[in-house]
Amino acid sequence: MIVFLDVRSIINWWININSMKMNVVHINTIRFFVPLLFFVLCGCIFAGKVLSDDSIKTPFDGAGRSYDQKRNAYLGLLLKKKLPVFHYSGRQIDGDMSRNIFYLYLKGLDSWKCFLLQDDVKTLEAQVPRILDDLEQGKLTLPSAAFDIFTQRAGQVERMVDVLLTQPISATDVESIETDPKKFDYAKNEDELRDRWRRIVRGQVIKSFLDLEAKRATVARDANHLWAEAIQDVTSRNKEFFHRLRQGTVQEQYDSFYDALARAFDPHSGYYYLPANLSPSETKRFFEKRRPDAKRENGLQELMGLSEKRSLGLFDLANGANYTFAKSMVLNAPDGKKIGYILLPSFYHDFKKKNGSGRASGEDTRRKVEKLKAAGVDGIILDLRNNGGGALPDAVSIVDLFTDDGPVAQMKNAGGREQVLRDSEPGTVYAGPLITLVNGGSAGASEIVAAALQDYGRAVIVGDSRSYGYGTVQIVVDLDEMRLSHDPQFDNLGALQVTIQKFYRINGNSTQYKGVEPDILLPSMVGYIKSGEKYLEYSLPWDTISPVSYEKWQPPLPLDELRQRSEKRVAFDKAFLTIKEEAKNAEQRSRDTLITLTVDDMRAQKEAAQRSKKKMGEYFRQFRGAGDGEDEQPPPQEKRDEWMKNVREEPYIREAEHILLDMIVLGGKKTPVPPEKDMSDGPR
Repeated sequence: MIVFLDVRSIINWWININSMKMNVVHINTIRFFVPLLFFVLCGCIFAGKVLSDDSIKTPFDGAGRSYDQKRNAYLGLLLKKKLPVFHYSGRQIDGDMSRNIFYLYLKGLDSWKCFLLQDDVKTLEAQVPRILDDLEQGKLTLPSAAFDIFTQRAGQVERMVDVLLTQPISATDVESIETDPKKFDYAKNEDELRDRWRRIVRGQVIKSFLDLEAKRATVARDANHLWAEAIQDVTSRNKEFFHRLRQGTVQEQYDSFYDALARAFDPHSGYYYLPANLSPSETKRFFEKRRPDAKRENGLQELMGLSEKRSLGLFDLANGANYTFAKSMVLNAPDGKKIGYILLPSFYHDFKKKNGSGRASGEDTRRKVEKLKAAGVDGIILDLRNNGGGALPDAVSIVDLFTDDGPVAQMKNAGGREQVLRDSEPGTVYAGPLITLVNGGSAGASEIVAAALQDYGRAVIVGDSRSYGYGTVQIVVDLDEMRLSHDPQFDNLGALQVTIQKFYRINGNSTQYKGVEPDILLPSMVGYIKSGEKYLEYSLPWDTISPVSYEKWQPPLPLDELRQRSEKRVAFDKAFLTIKEEAKNAEQRSRDTLITLTVDDMRAQKEAAQRSKKKMGEYFRQFRGAGDGEDEQPPPQEKRDEWMKNVREEPYIREAEHILLDMIVLGGKKTPVPPEKDMSDGPR
């Protein structure tokens, strides 16, 4: 969860705290930020030394662009002082963290290991012991040194590639290239670097040739002509690629270093230079696009155009269909019963609209539930797959639809203060059988909802994997509101996103790192992909706090029997058998990072992926399209009908229907009795 704040907001909230009706997030944030005012007002104590150092000049980068070294010195010191104060961990920047900062920065500088030499890395690494002092004294030079070295190497590589594309490129000579940078080091010298790029270029040309071959299968074209066309295509693409590289600036390297500095605290913290004059909504979208794990790391396969499009979950029914808001429909079960289905793509909430007139996911979901109740459904499936979270108040209100008043989640800040988020409205909107679908893309508010419904014993959680494990709260602070000098040259300092709190379940377990484990686990197509909080570098650990007292739903869910029945069905279900088989094949392909650079071998690899897609298309409509383009969409008038067909045929939803029918047979739709209060750990 991300909250956008500035100093004026903190002051205004503090002044009006007694007159505003505020949820626990706002109150907790204010209490956290009252000390911030002291640091803002007194910050000039440590700023003066940097700003008065006449030895700091305003240099130019290699392209003749000026950058303000005084501003960078000031900004580095500001982040060094503020991050330990703001961050949940309270950790200080020391020698170990300096090495982590360098590792993250280097990874961003040359993640493919296709530009820097080993000696270049050693030269930059020699500055690691000085990082802490350089930040303190405002004399950080690592980013500018990295810019100079990288610019030189990028120019050398561009010239190498230009020459390579004029030389004969074989389509049949047997040689290979390792595409996973974790399995090889930086090049020892320029000869090794040239050979690495020779193989990359060859892979690019073969990939382009195969694409052209597929596009023009019905047109008689000479293979030599297509090969020449492929070389021209790669030449054009690389020209644009190196042109973009040349647009890089020294200031961007400083910004990248400051981002690495923040991310060394945890992967959801970061520094960002914001484009000028962004609206609040544009700023929000800017940060949402930069969430960790959004960009898959595919190594040299990405550079060669061979990386596969992968999502956190295999089936995203909201993807590409403009389903910004909640959707619902009624599914007719084979035995004549009606099953309600609700897709919630995100926890959206328009806070800008006054008097609650803005659209909110909580209220939309309430309307969907009431509509399904009026239709006489016998059970409801709430689909939170690939829902990355959003507005916390809506998560609380959605839990409220299915439970009576009580605690929903807990929060803890850096000072150890704990807060309980509660559903304050008595009564239950829907008390019938309920299933919640999750996957590895269910994060944040989705995990709060799933965890609460699981802890209450209110819903059966079904999914193909644990949820993402994103159990923290971030704020975004406009650093212009915190600058310690009113000198105009320091305007637009950027923004700091920093983790300040952690979420906990009502049973005391954190949702951070581990996520929510489904009660019933179904086969996964993408289980082999290392996606989720636990795979992110420097993520905060899982831990526990004391549970709160809460009332268990009655009667208890017959989870063991439901699980056994589901396992028996899945074991003979053709769709899930296909998922298991293709998951095994896909995992093997992902491990085969050594690619043989011949047309025949790369064609065979491509055809294997196409066969897999065709086989999956027998059970999943999403795989039946002829193209692989991200922008391929049906006409608007067909989207709703297509979505409904996808829902009806989707194996995970079909199995959720069966589980709901089992719940009804086993007594899951009995009239609820007064909940049993769990007081084992005492009230809080």
